Amino acid sequence: MNFEICKEFQENFYEVHIFDGLSESKMVHLKSSWVFKTIGKNNKKWSPKCLQRFLDTLPYCYQIRSTDLYKSYIELAKSNFIEALYFYTQGNAAVESMTGRDTSNTSSNIGRELFNLRLEKILSHSKLKELYDSDNHHIKKFRKTEKYLSEEEVFSWGKYSLAMSKLMSYFTDDKDFTFKMMLLLGTLNLDEDSDDFCFGQINDVSSEYNEIHPEVAYKTGEAFFFEKFLDGVDEKYANEAFLNIRKTKNALDLMKVDPYKYAFNEKNKTDFWTPERYSDLFTESKSYDEQKKIFMVTPEQKVAVSSMIGASKLISKYQKFFDPKDIKSLKKRKSFYGRKIQLTCKKEFMLSDDDKDKYSHMLDKNDRNLFP
Repeated sequence: MNFEICKEFQENFYEVHIFDGLSESKMVHLKSSWVFKTIGKNNKKWSPKCLQRFLDTLPYCYQIRSTDLYKSYIELAKSNFIEALYFYTQGNAAVESMTGRDTSNTSSNIGRELFNLRLEKILSHSKLKELYDSDNHHIKKFRKTEKYLSEEEVFSWGKYSLAMSKLMSYFTDDKDFTFKMMLLLGTLNLDEDSDDFCFGQINDVSSEYNEIHPEVAYKTGEAFFFEKFLDGVDEKYANEAFLNIRKTKNALDLMKVDPYKYAFNEKNKTDFWTPERYSDLFTESKSYDEQKKIFMVTPEQKVAVSSMIGASKLISKYQKFFDPKDIKSLKKRKSFYGRKIQLTCKKEFMLSDDDKDKYSHMLDKNDRNLFP
C-alpha cells in the first residue's frame, strides 16, 4: 500500500498488518458497517442505477461482481439490488453468449449463488435488521414489539420468535421485490445436480439475440422462486408472495407486456465496462507513457475521484498540484455515493497507473462484529 487514508475518513477504515517471515506490511480495509449503513440510509431515495454506481466505487470485495454479500444486499436494498444485479448478469450473459467465452466473473459464480439463496435463511441469520426501512409498517410493528419485550421483567423468546416470523412479510408483501426476484431467478440456466461451474449459466433474455423467450423464463423463475427461494418459508407468507406475483402477472397479460421489459427499466442500466469499477482516480488527460505507465496531467486538466479511497490517494500523493481550497473542500466532504468530484490541476504532474487503478482488499466477514 503506497498511500495513506486521509485522517478525515479514517473512522471508516481499519488497519490490517500482514506478516511474512520477519517482514511486515500494512493494508487498510473499508469497514463493511460503513457500506451497509450507507445503503440502508439511502436506499429509499436511490434508484437501482444509483446503488450500482455506489457499489462500483468500492473495493472489488464489495462490488456486485462478488457474491459474498448478496444476502446482505438483498436485505438492505431489496428490489434496487435485484434490478442492478439483473442488468449486471445480463451484461455477463450477453458477452458469454456472443463470444463463447467466460467473463471476468463467470455467470456460474453468480448463477450458483442465486440458485442457493433461501429467503428464510437470509432473515433468520440477519444481523442487519436495525438498518431495514424504518417507515415500513412491518418494521414499525416489529420494533414496537421488540421494545415492549425488552421492557418486560422476563424476556419472552417465544413472543420474540413469533414477531421475527411475522417480519417475513417485509419481503413477501413487497410486490416489487417478489416479482423482480422471481424474474431474476428465471434467467438461470443450470442443473442442480451438476458440479460443473462453467460459464453460460445465466440466460440472455434482454438483448436482440436472447437465448430464451420471456414467458419461458417467467415459468422457470416461478418454479425456482417457490420451490427454492421460498423453501422453508411459512405457507402463509409464501401465499402472500404468490398472490402478489400473480396479480402483477395477470395485469401484464391483459396489457400484453413483456414482464422483463416492464419490471426492469433500461434507464437504470449501467455500462458493463464502466471505468468506475476498475479505477479510483480519473483523468481527462490522453497523454500516456506506455513504458513508464503514467499519465501526464497538465494545468487546467481535470482529475476526478468518486470514493474516500480515491480522495485519499489524491490528497496523500498529489495535493500540491491542486488548489488548496479544493483539497480542503474534498477533506470536508461527508458523502461519497458514486458521483465524481472533479478538481482542476494547477501544476503539471505524472499520475501513475498504480494510483489510478482500483485499490482492493480481501473481505473480512467478521469485521462488522469488531467495528459495528
